Amino acid sequence: MKWILAVSAVLLLAAVSMLAGTHTIDSFGCRLDISEDWTADTSLGEEIALYNEKFPRAVILLQRYSLEKERQINSEEALRQAIVGLYKELGALTSDSADIQYVLENHRAWFDLEFVEEDPDTAILIRKYIKGMVVREKGDGQTLYLLNIEMPLEDYESDYAAWETLADSWVVTAEIEDYLFPRESNWGLFMLFIVMSLMLFFYARNRRIQKSANPLSRESRNFWRCPNCHLVNHIEHHTCTRCGAENVVQYTP
Repeated sequence: MKWILAVSAVLLLAAVSMLAGTHTIDSFGCRLDISEDWTADTSLGEEIALYNEKFPRAVILLQRYSLEKERQINSEEALRQAIVGLYKELGALTSDSADIQYVLENHRAWFDLEFVEEDPDTAILIRKYIKGMVVREKGDGQTLYLLNIEMPLEDYESDYAAWETLADSWVVTAEIEDYLFPRESNWGLFMLFIVMSLMLFFYARNRRIQKSANPLSRESRNFWRCPNCHLVNHIEHHTCTRCGAENVVQYTP
């Protein structure tokens, strides 16, 4: 019994010490847990920069981008192309045909990539980690959240568990819609249906008038119908303006 209490006490103290050594950043719709030796600069608008004196060459940026309406992602293939373009812009890819990994779930898309490259000036191996999430915020359209971590590979290997914990703690807290891609609108089909209906209505109406015995109602005394082609002509014309047939029936008031 005593050893159970002792183990419980140790675990409790470890949990308390871990909680005491971290604090939470909650800004522009996302949250990140960092240890107390990190300094967060939140004065950059929709961007958070993290600094640590212990790792002066490490760069951590958390950014938010609102996608303009004409640049929004409207399909899974467009999502893949957007991720490829982002990776190429950040120097992670050189080919459009690369195998891109991403996950679509809970009305959001997230992706991450880890790679190592050599700094051309210092020949130091730099470990880079990119984690992104695309969501549709309520009233704000599509939004890209991006976590970018860069540091010398030796810094990462010296305390990789802390880096993994930091990256895994990042979550999007913004209120999002229950869909990601723009919903298709049936407005165009509805307008086409209205136009077609009006065309059919006026076509049927004109055909009915042309075939009626009194197509112009009270004004019919000023017109006559050709017995050959059935065109309605004005009484000033004694022959049909279409086929030349003569008006053989004169109007009698």
